[in-house]
Amino acid sequence: MSPWRRTLSWTLLIGWLSAALPVFTQDAADASATESTSAVVLEVIGEMPVGGGYEWKSTGVPHPVMHEGRVVLAQTKANGTYCSGVTFAAVVETATRAGLLDGVAFERVKQFQRDWYGTHDDAAETQCVYAMNQLGIGRAVRPRDARPGDFVQFWRRGGSGHSVVFIDWVLDADSGEPVGLIYWSSQTATAGIGTHVEYFAGQVGPDGREGRVLPERLYLGRLDTPGS
Repeated sequence: MSPWRRTLSWTLLIGWLSAALPVFTQDAADASATESTSAVVLEVIGEMPVGGGYEWKSTGVPHPVMHEGRVVLAQTKANGTYCSGVTFAAVVETATRAGLLDGVAFERVKQFQRDWYGTHDDAAETQCVYAMNQLGIGRAVRPRDARPGDFVQFWRRGGSGHSVVFIDWVLDADSGEPVGLIYWSSQTATAGIGTHVEYFAGQVGPDGREGRVLPERLYLGRLDTPGS
């Protein structure tokens, strides 16, 4: 019997995915100001409506993203959101609630958006990680140190990429090593905003499809905790 059959059936995994986010957001709702900013990320993404369509056009954000009473990005004009848009909306809202953007000039937040979207060569590969480092509100973390609420930029075999919020690893039943990841973002598979799972290249998921995520091109970033 394969490791997948010894762990979770595909039906059970999908059931877990549908239940996981409310559990995480309940934990986040109880988080005190001294706890990790990652908990606030989970609270913020739990407040975003599920679905809404996916379309890689316009700004990709589900609502206007504001800083100091000014519009950083207007709500998308497309019939749906996309990955960089929803993760950018989430990071700005989280950073605002945590006080990480207090006193930060509007122009710097606009540059943060361009970095987040990977609009220039320096930011193109790591995107969210580069953006947080440049603004000084977050840092890169090693995959082995990942925790729910981290931001991730990953790339797939074939060249496509994805900007997401990390939820958990999918682990091999025998080795205990990660073979995929569970994440929140906006994608075609969930018809917009939702939680999804993908597997690493060379791994085969319970549905029989081979994964395409390149673990060597998977970058995780974490917002700073206020006062840290």
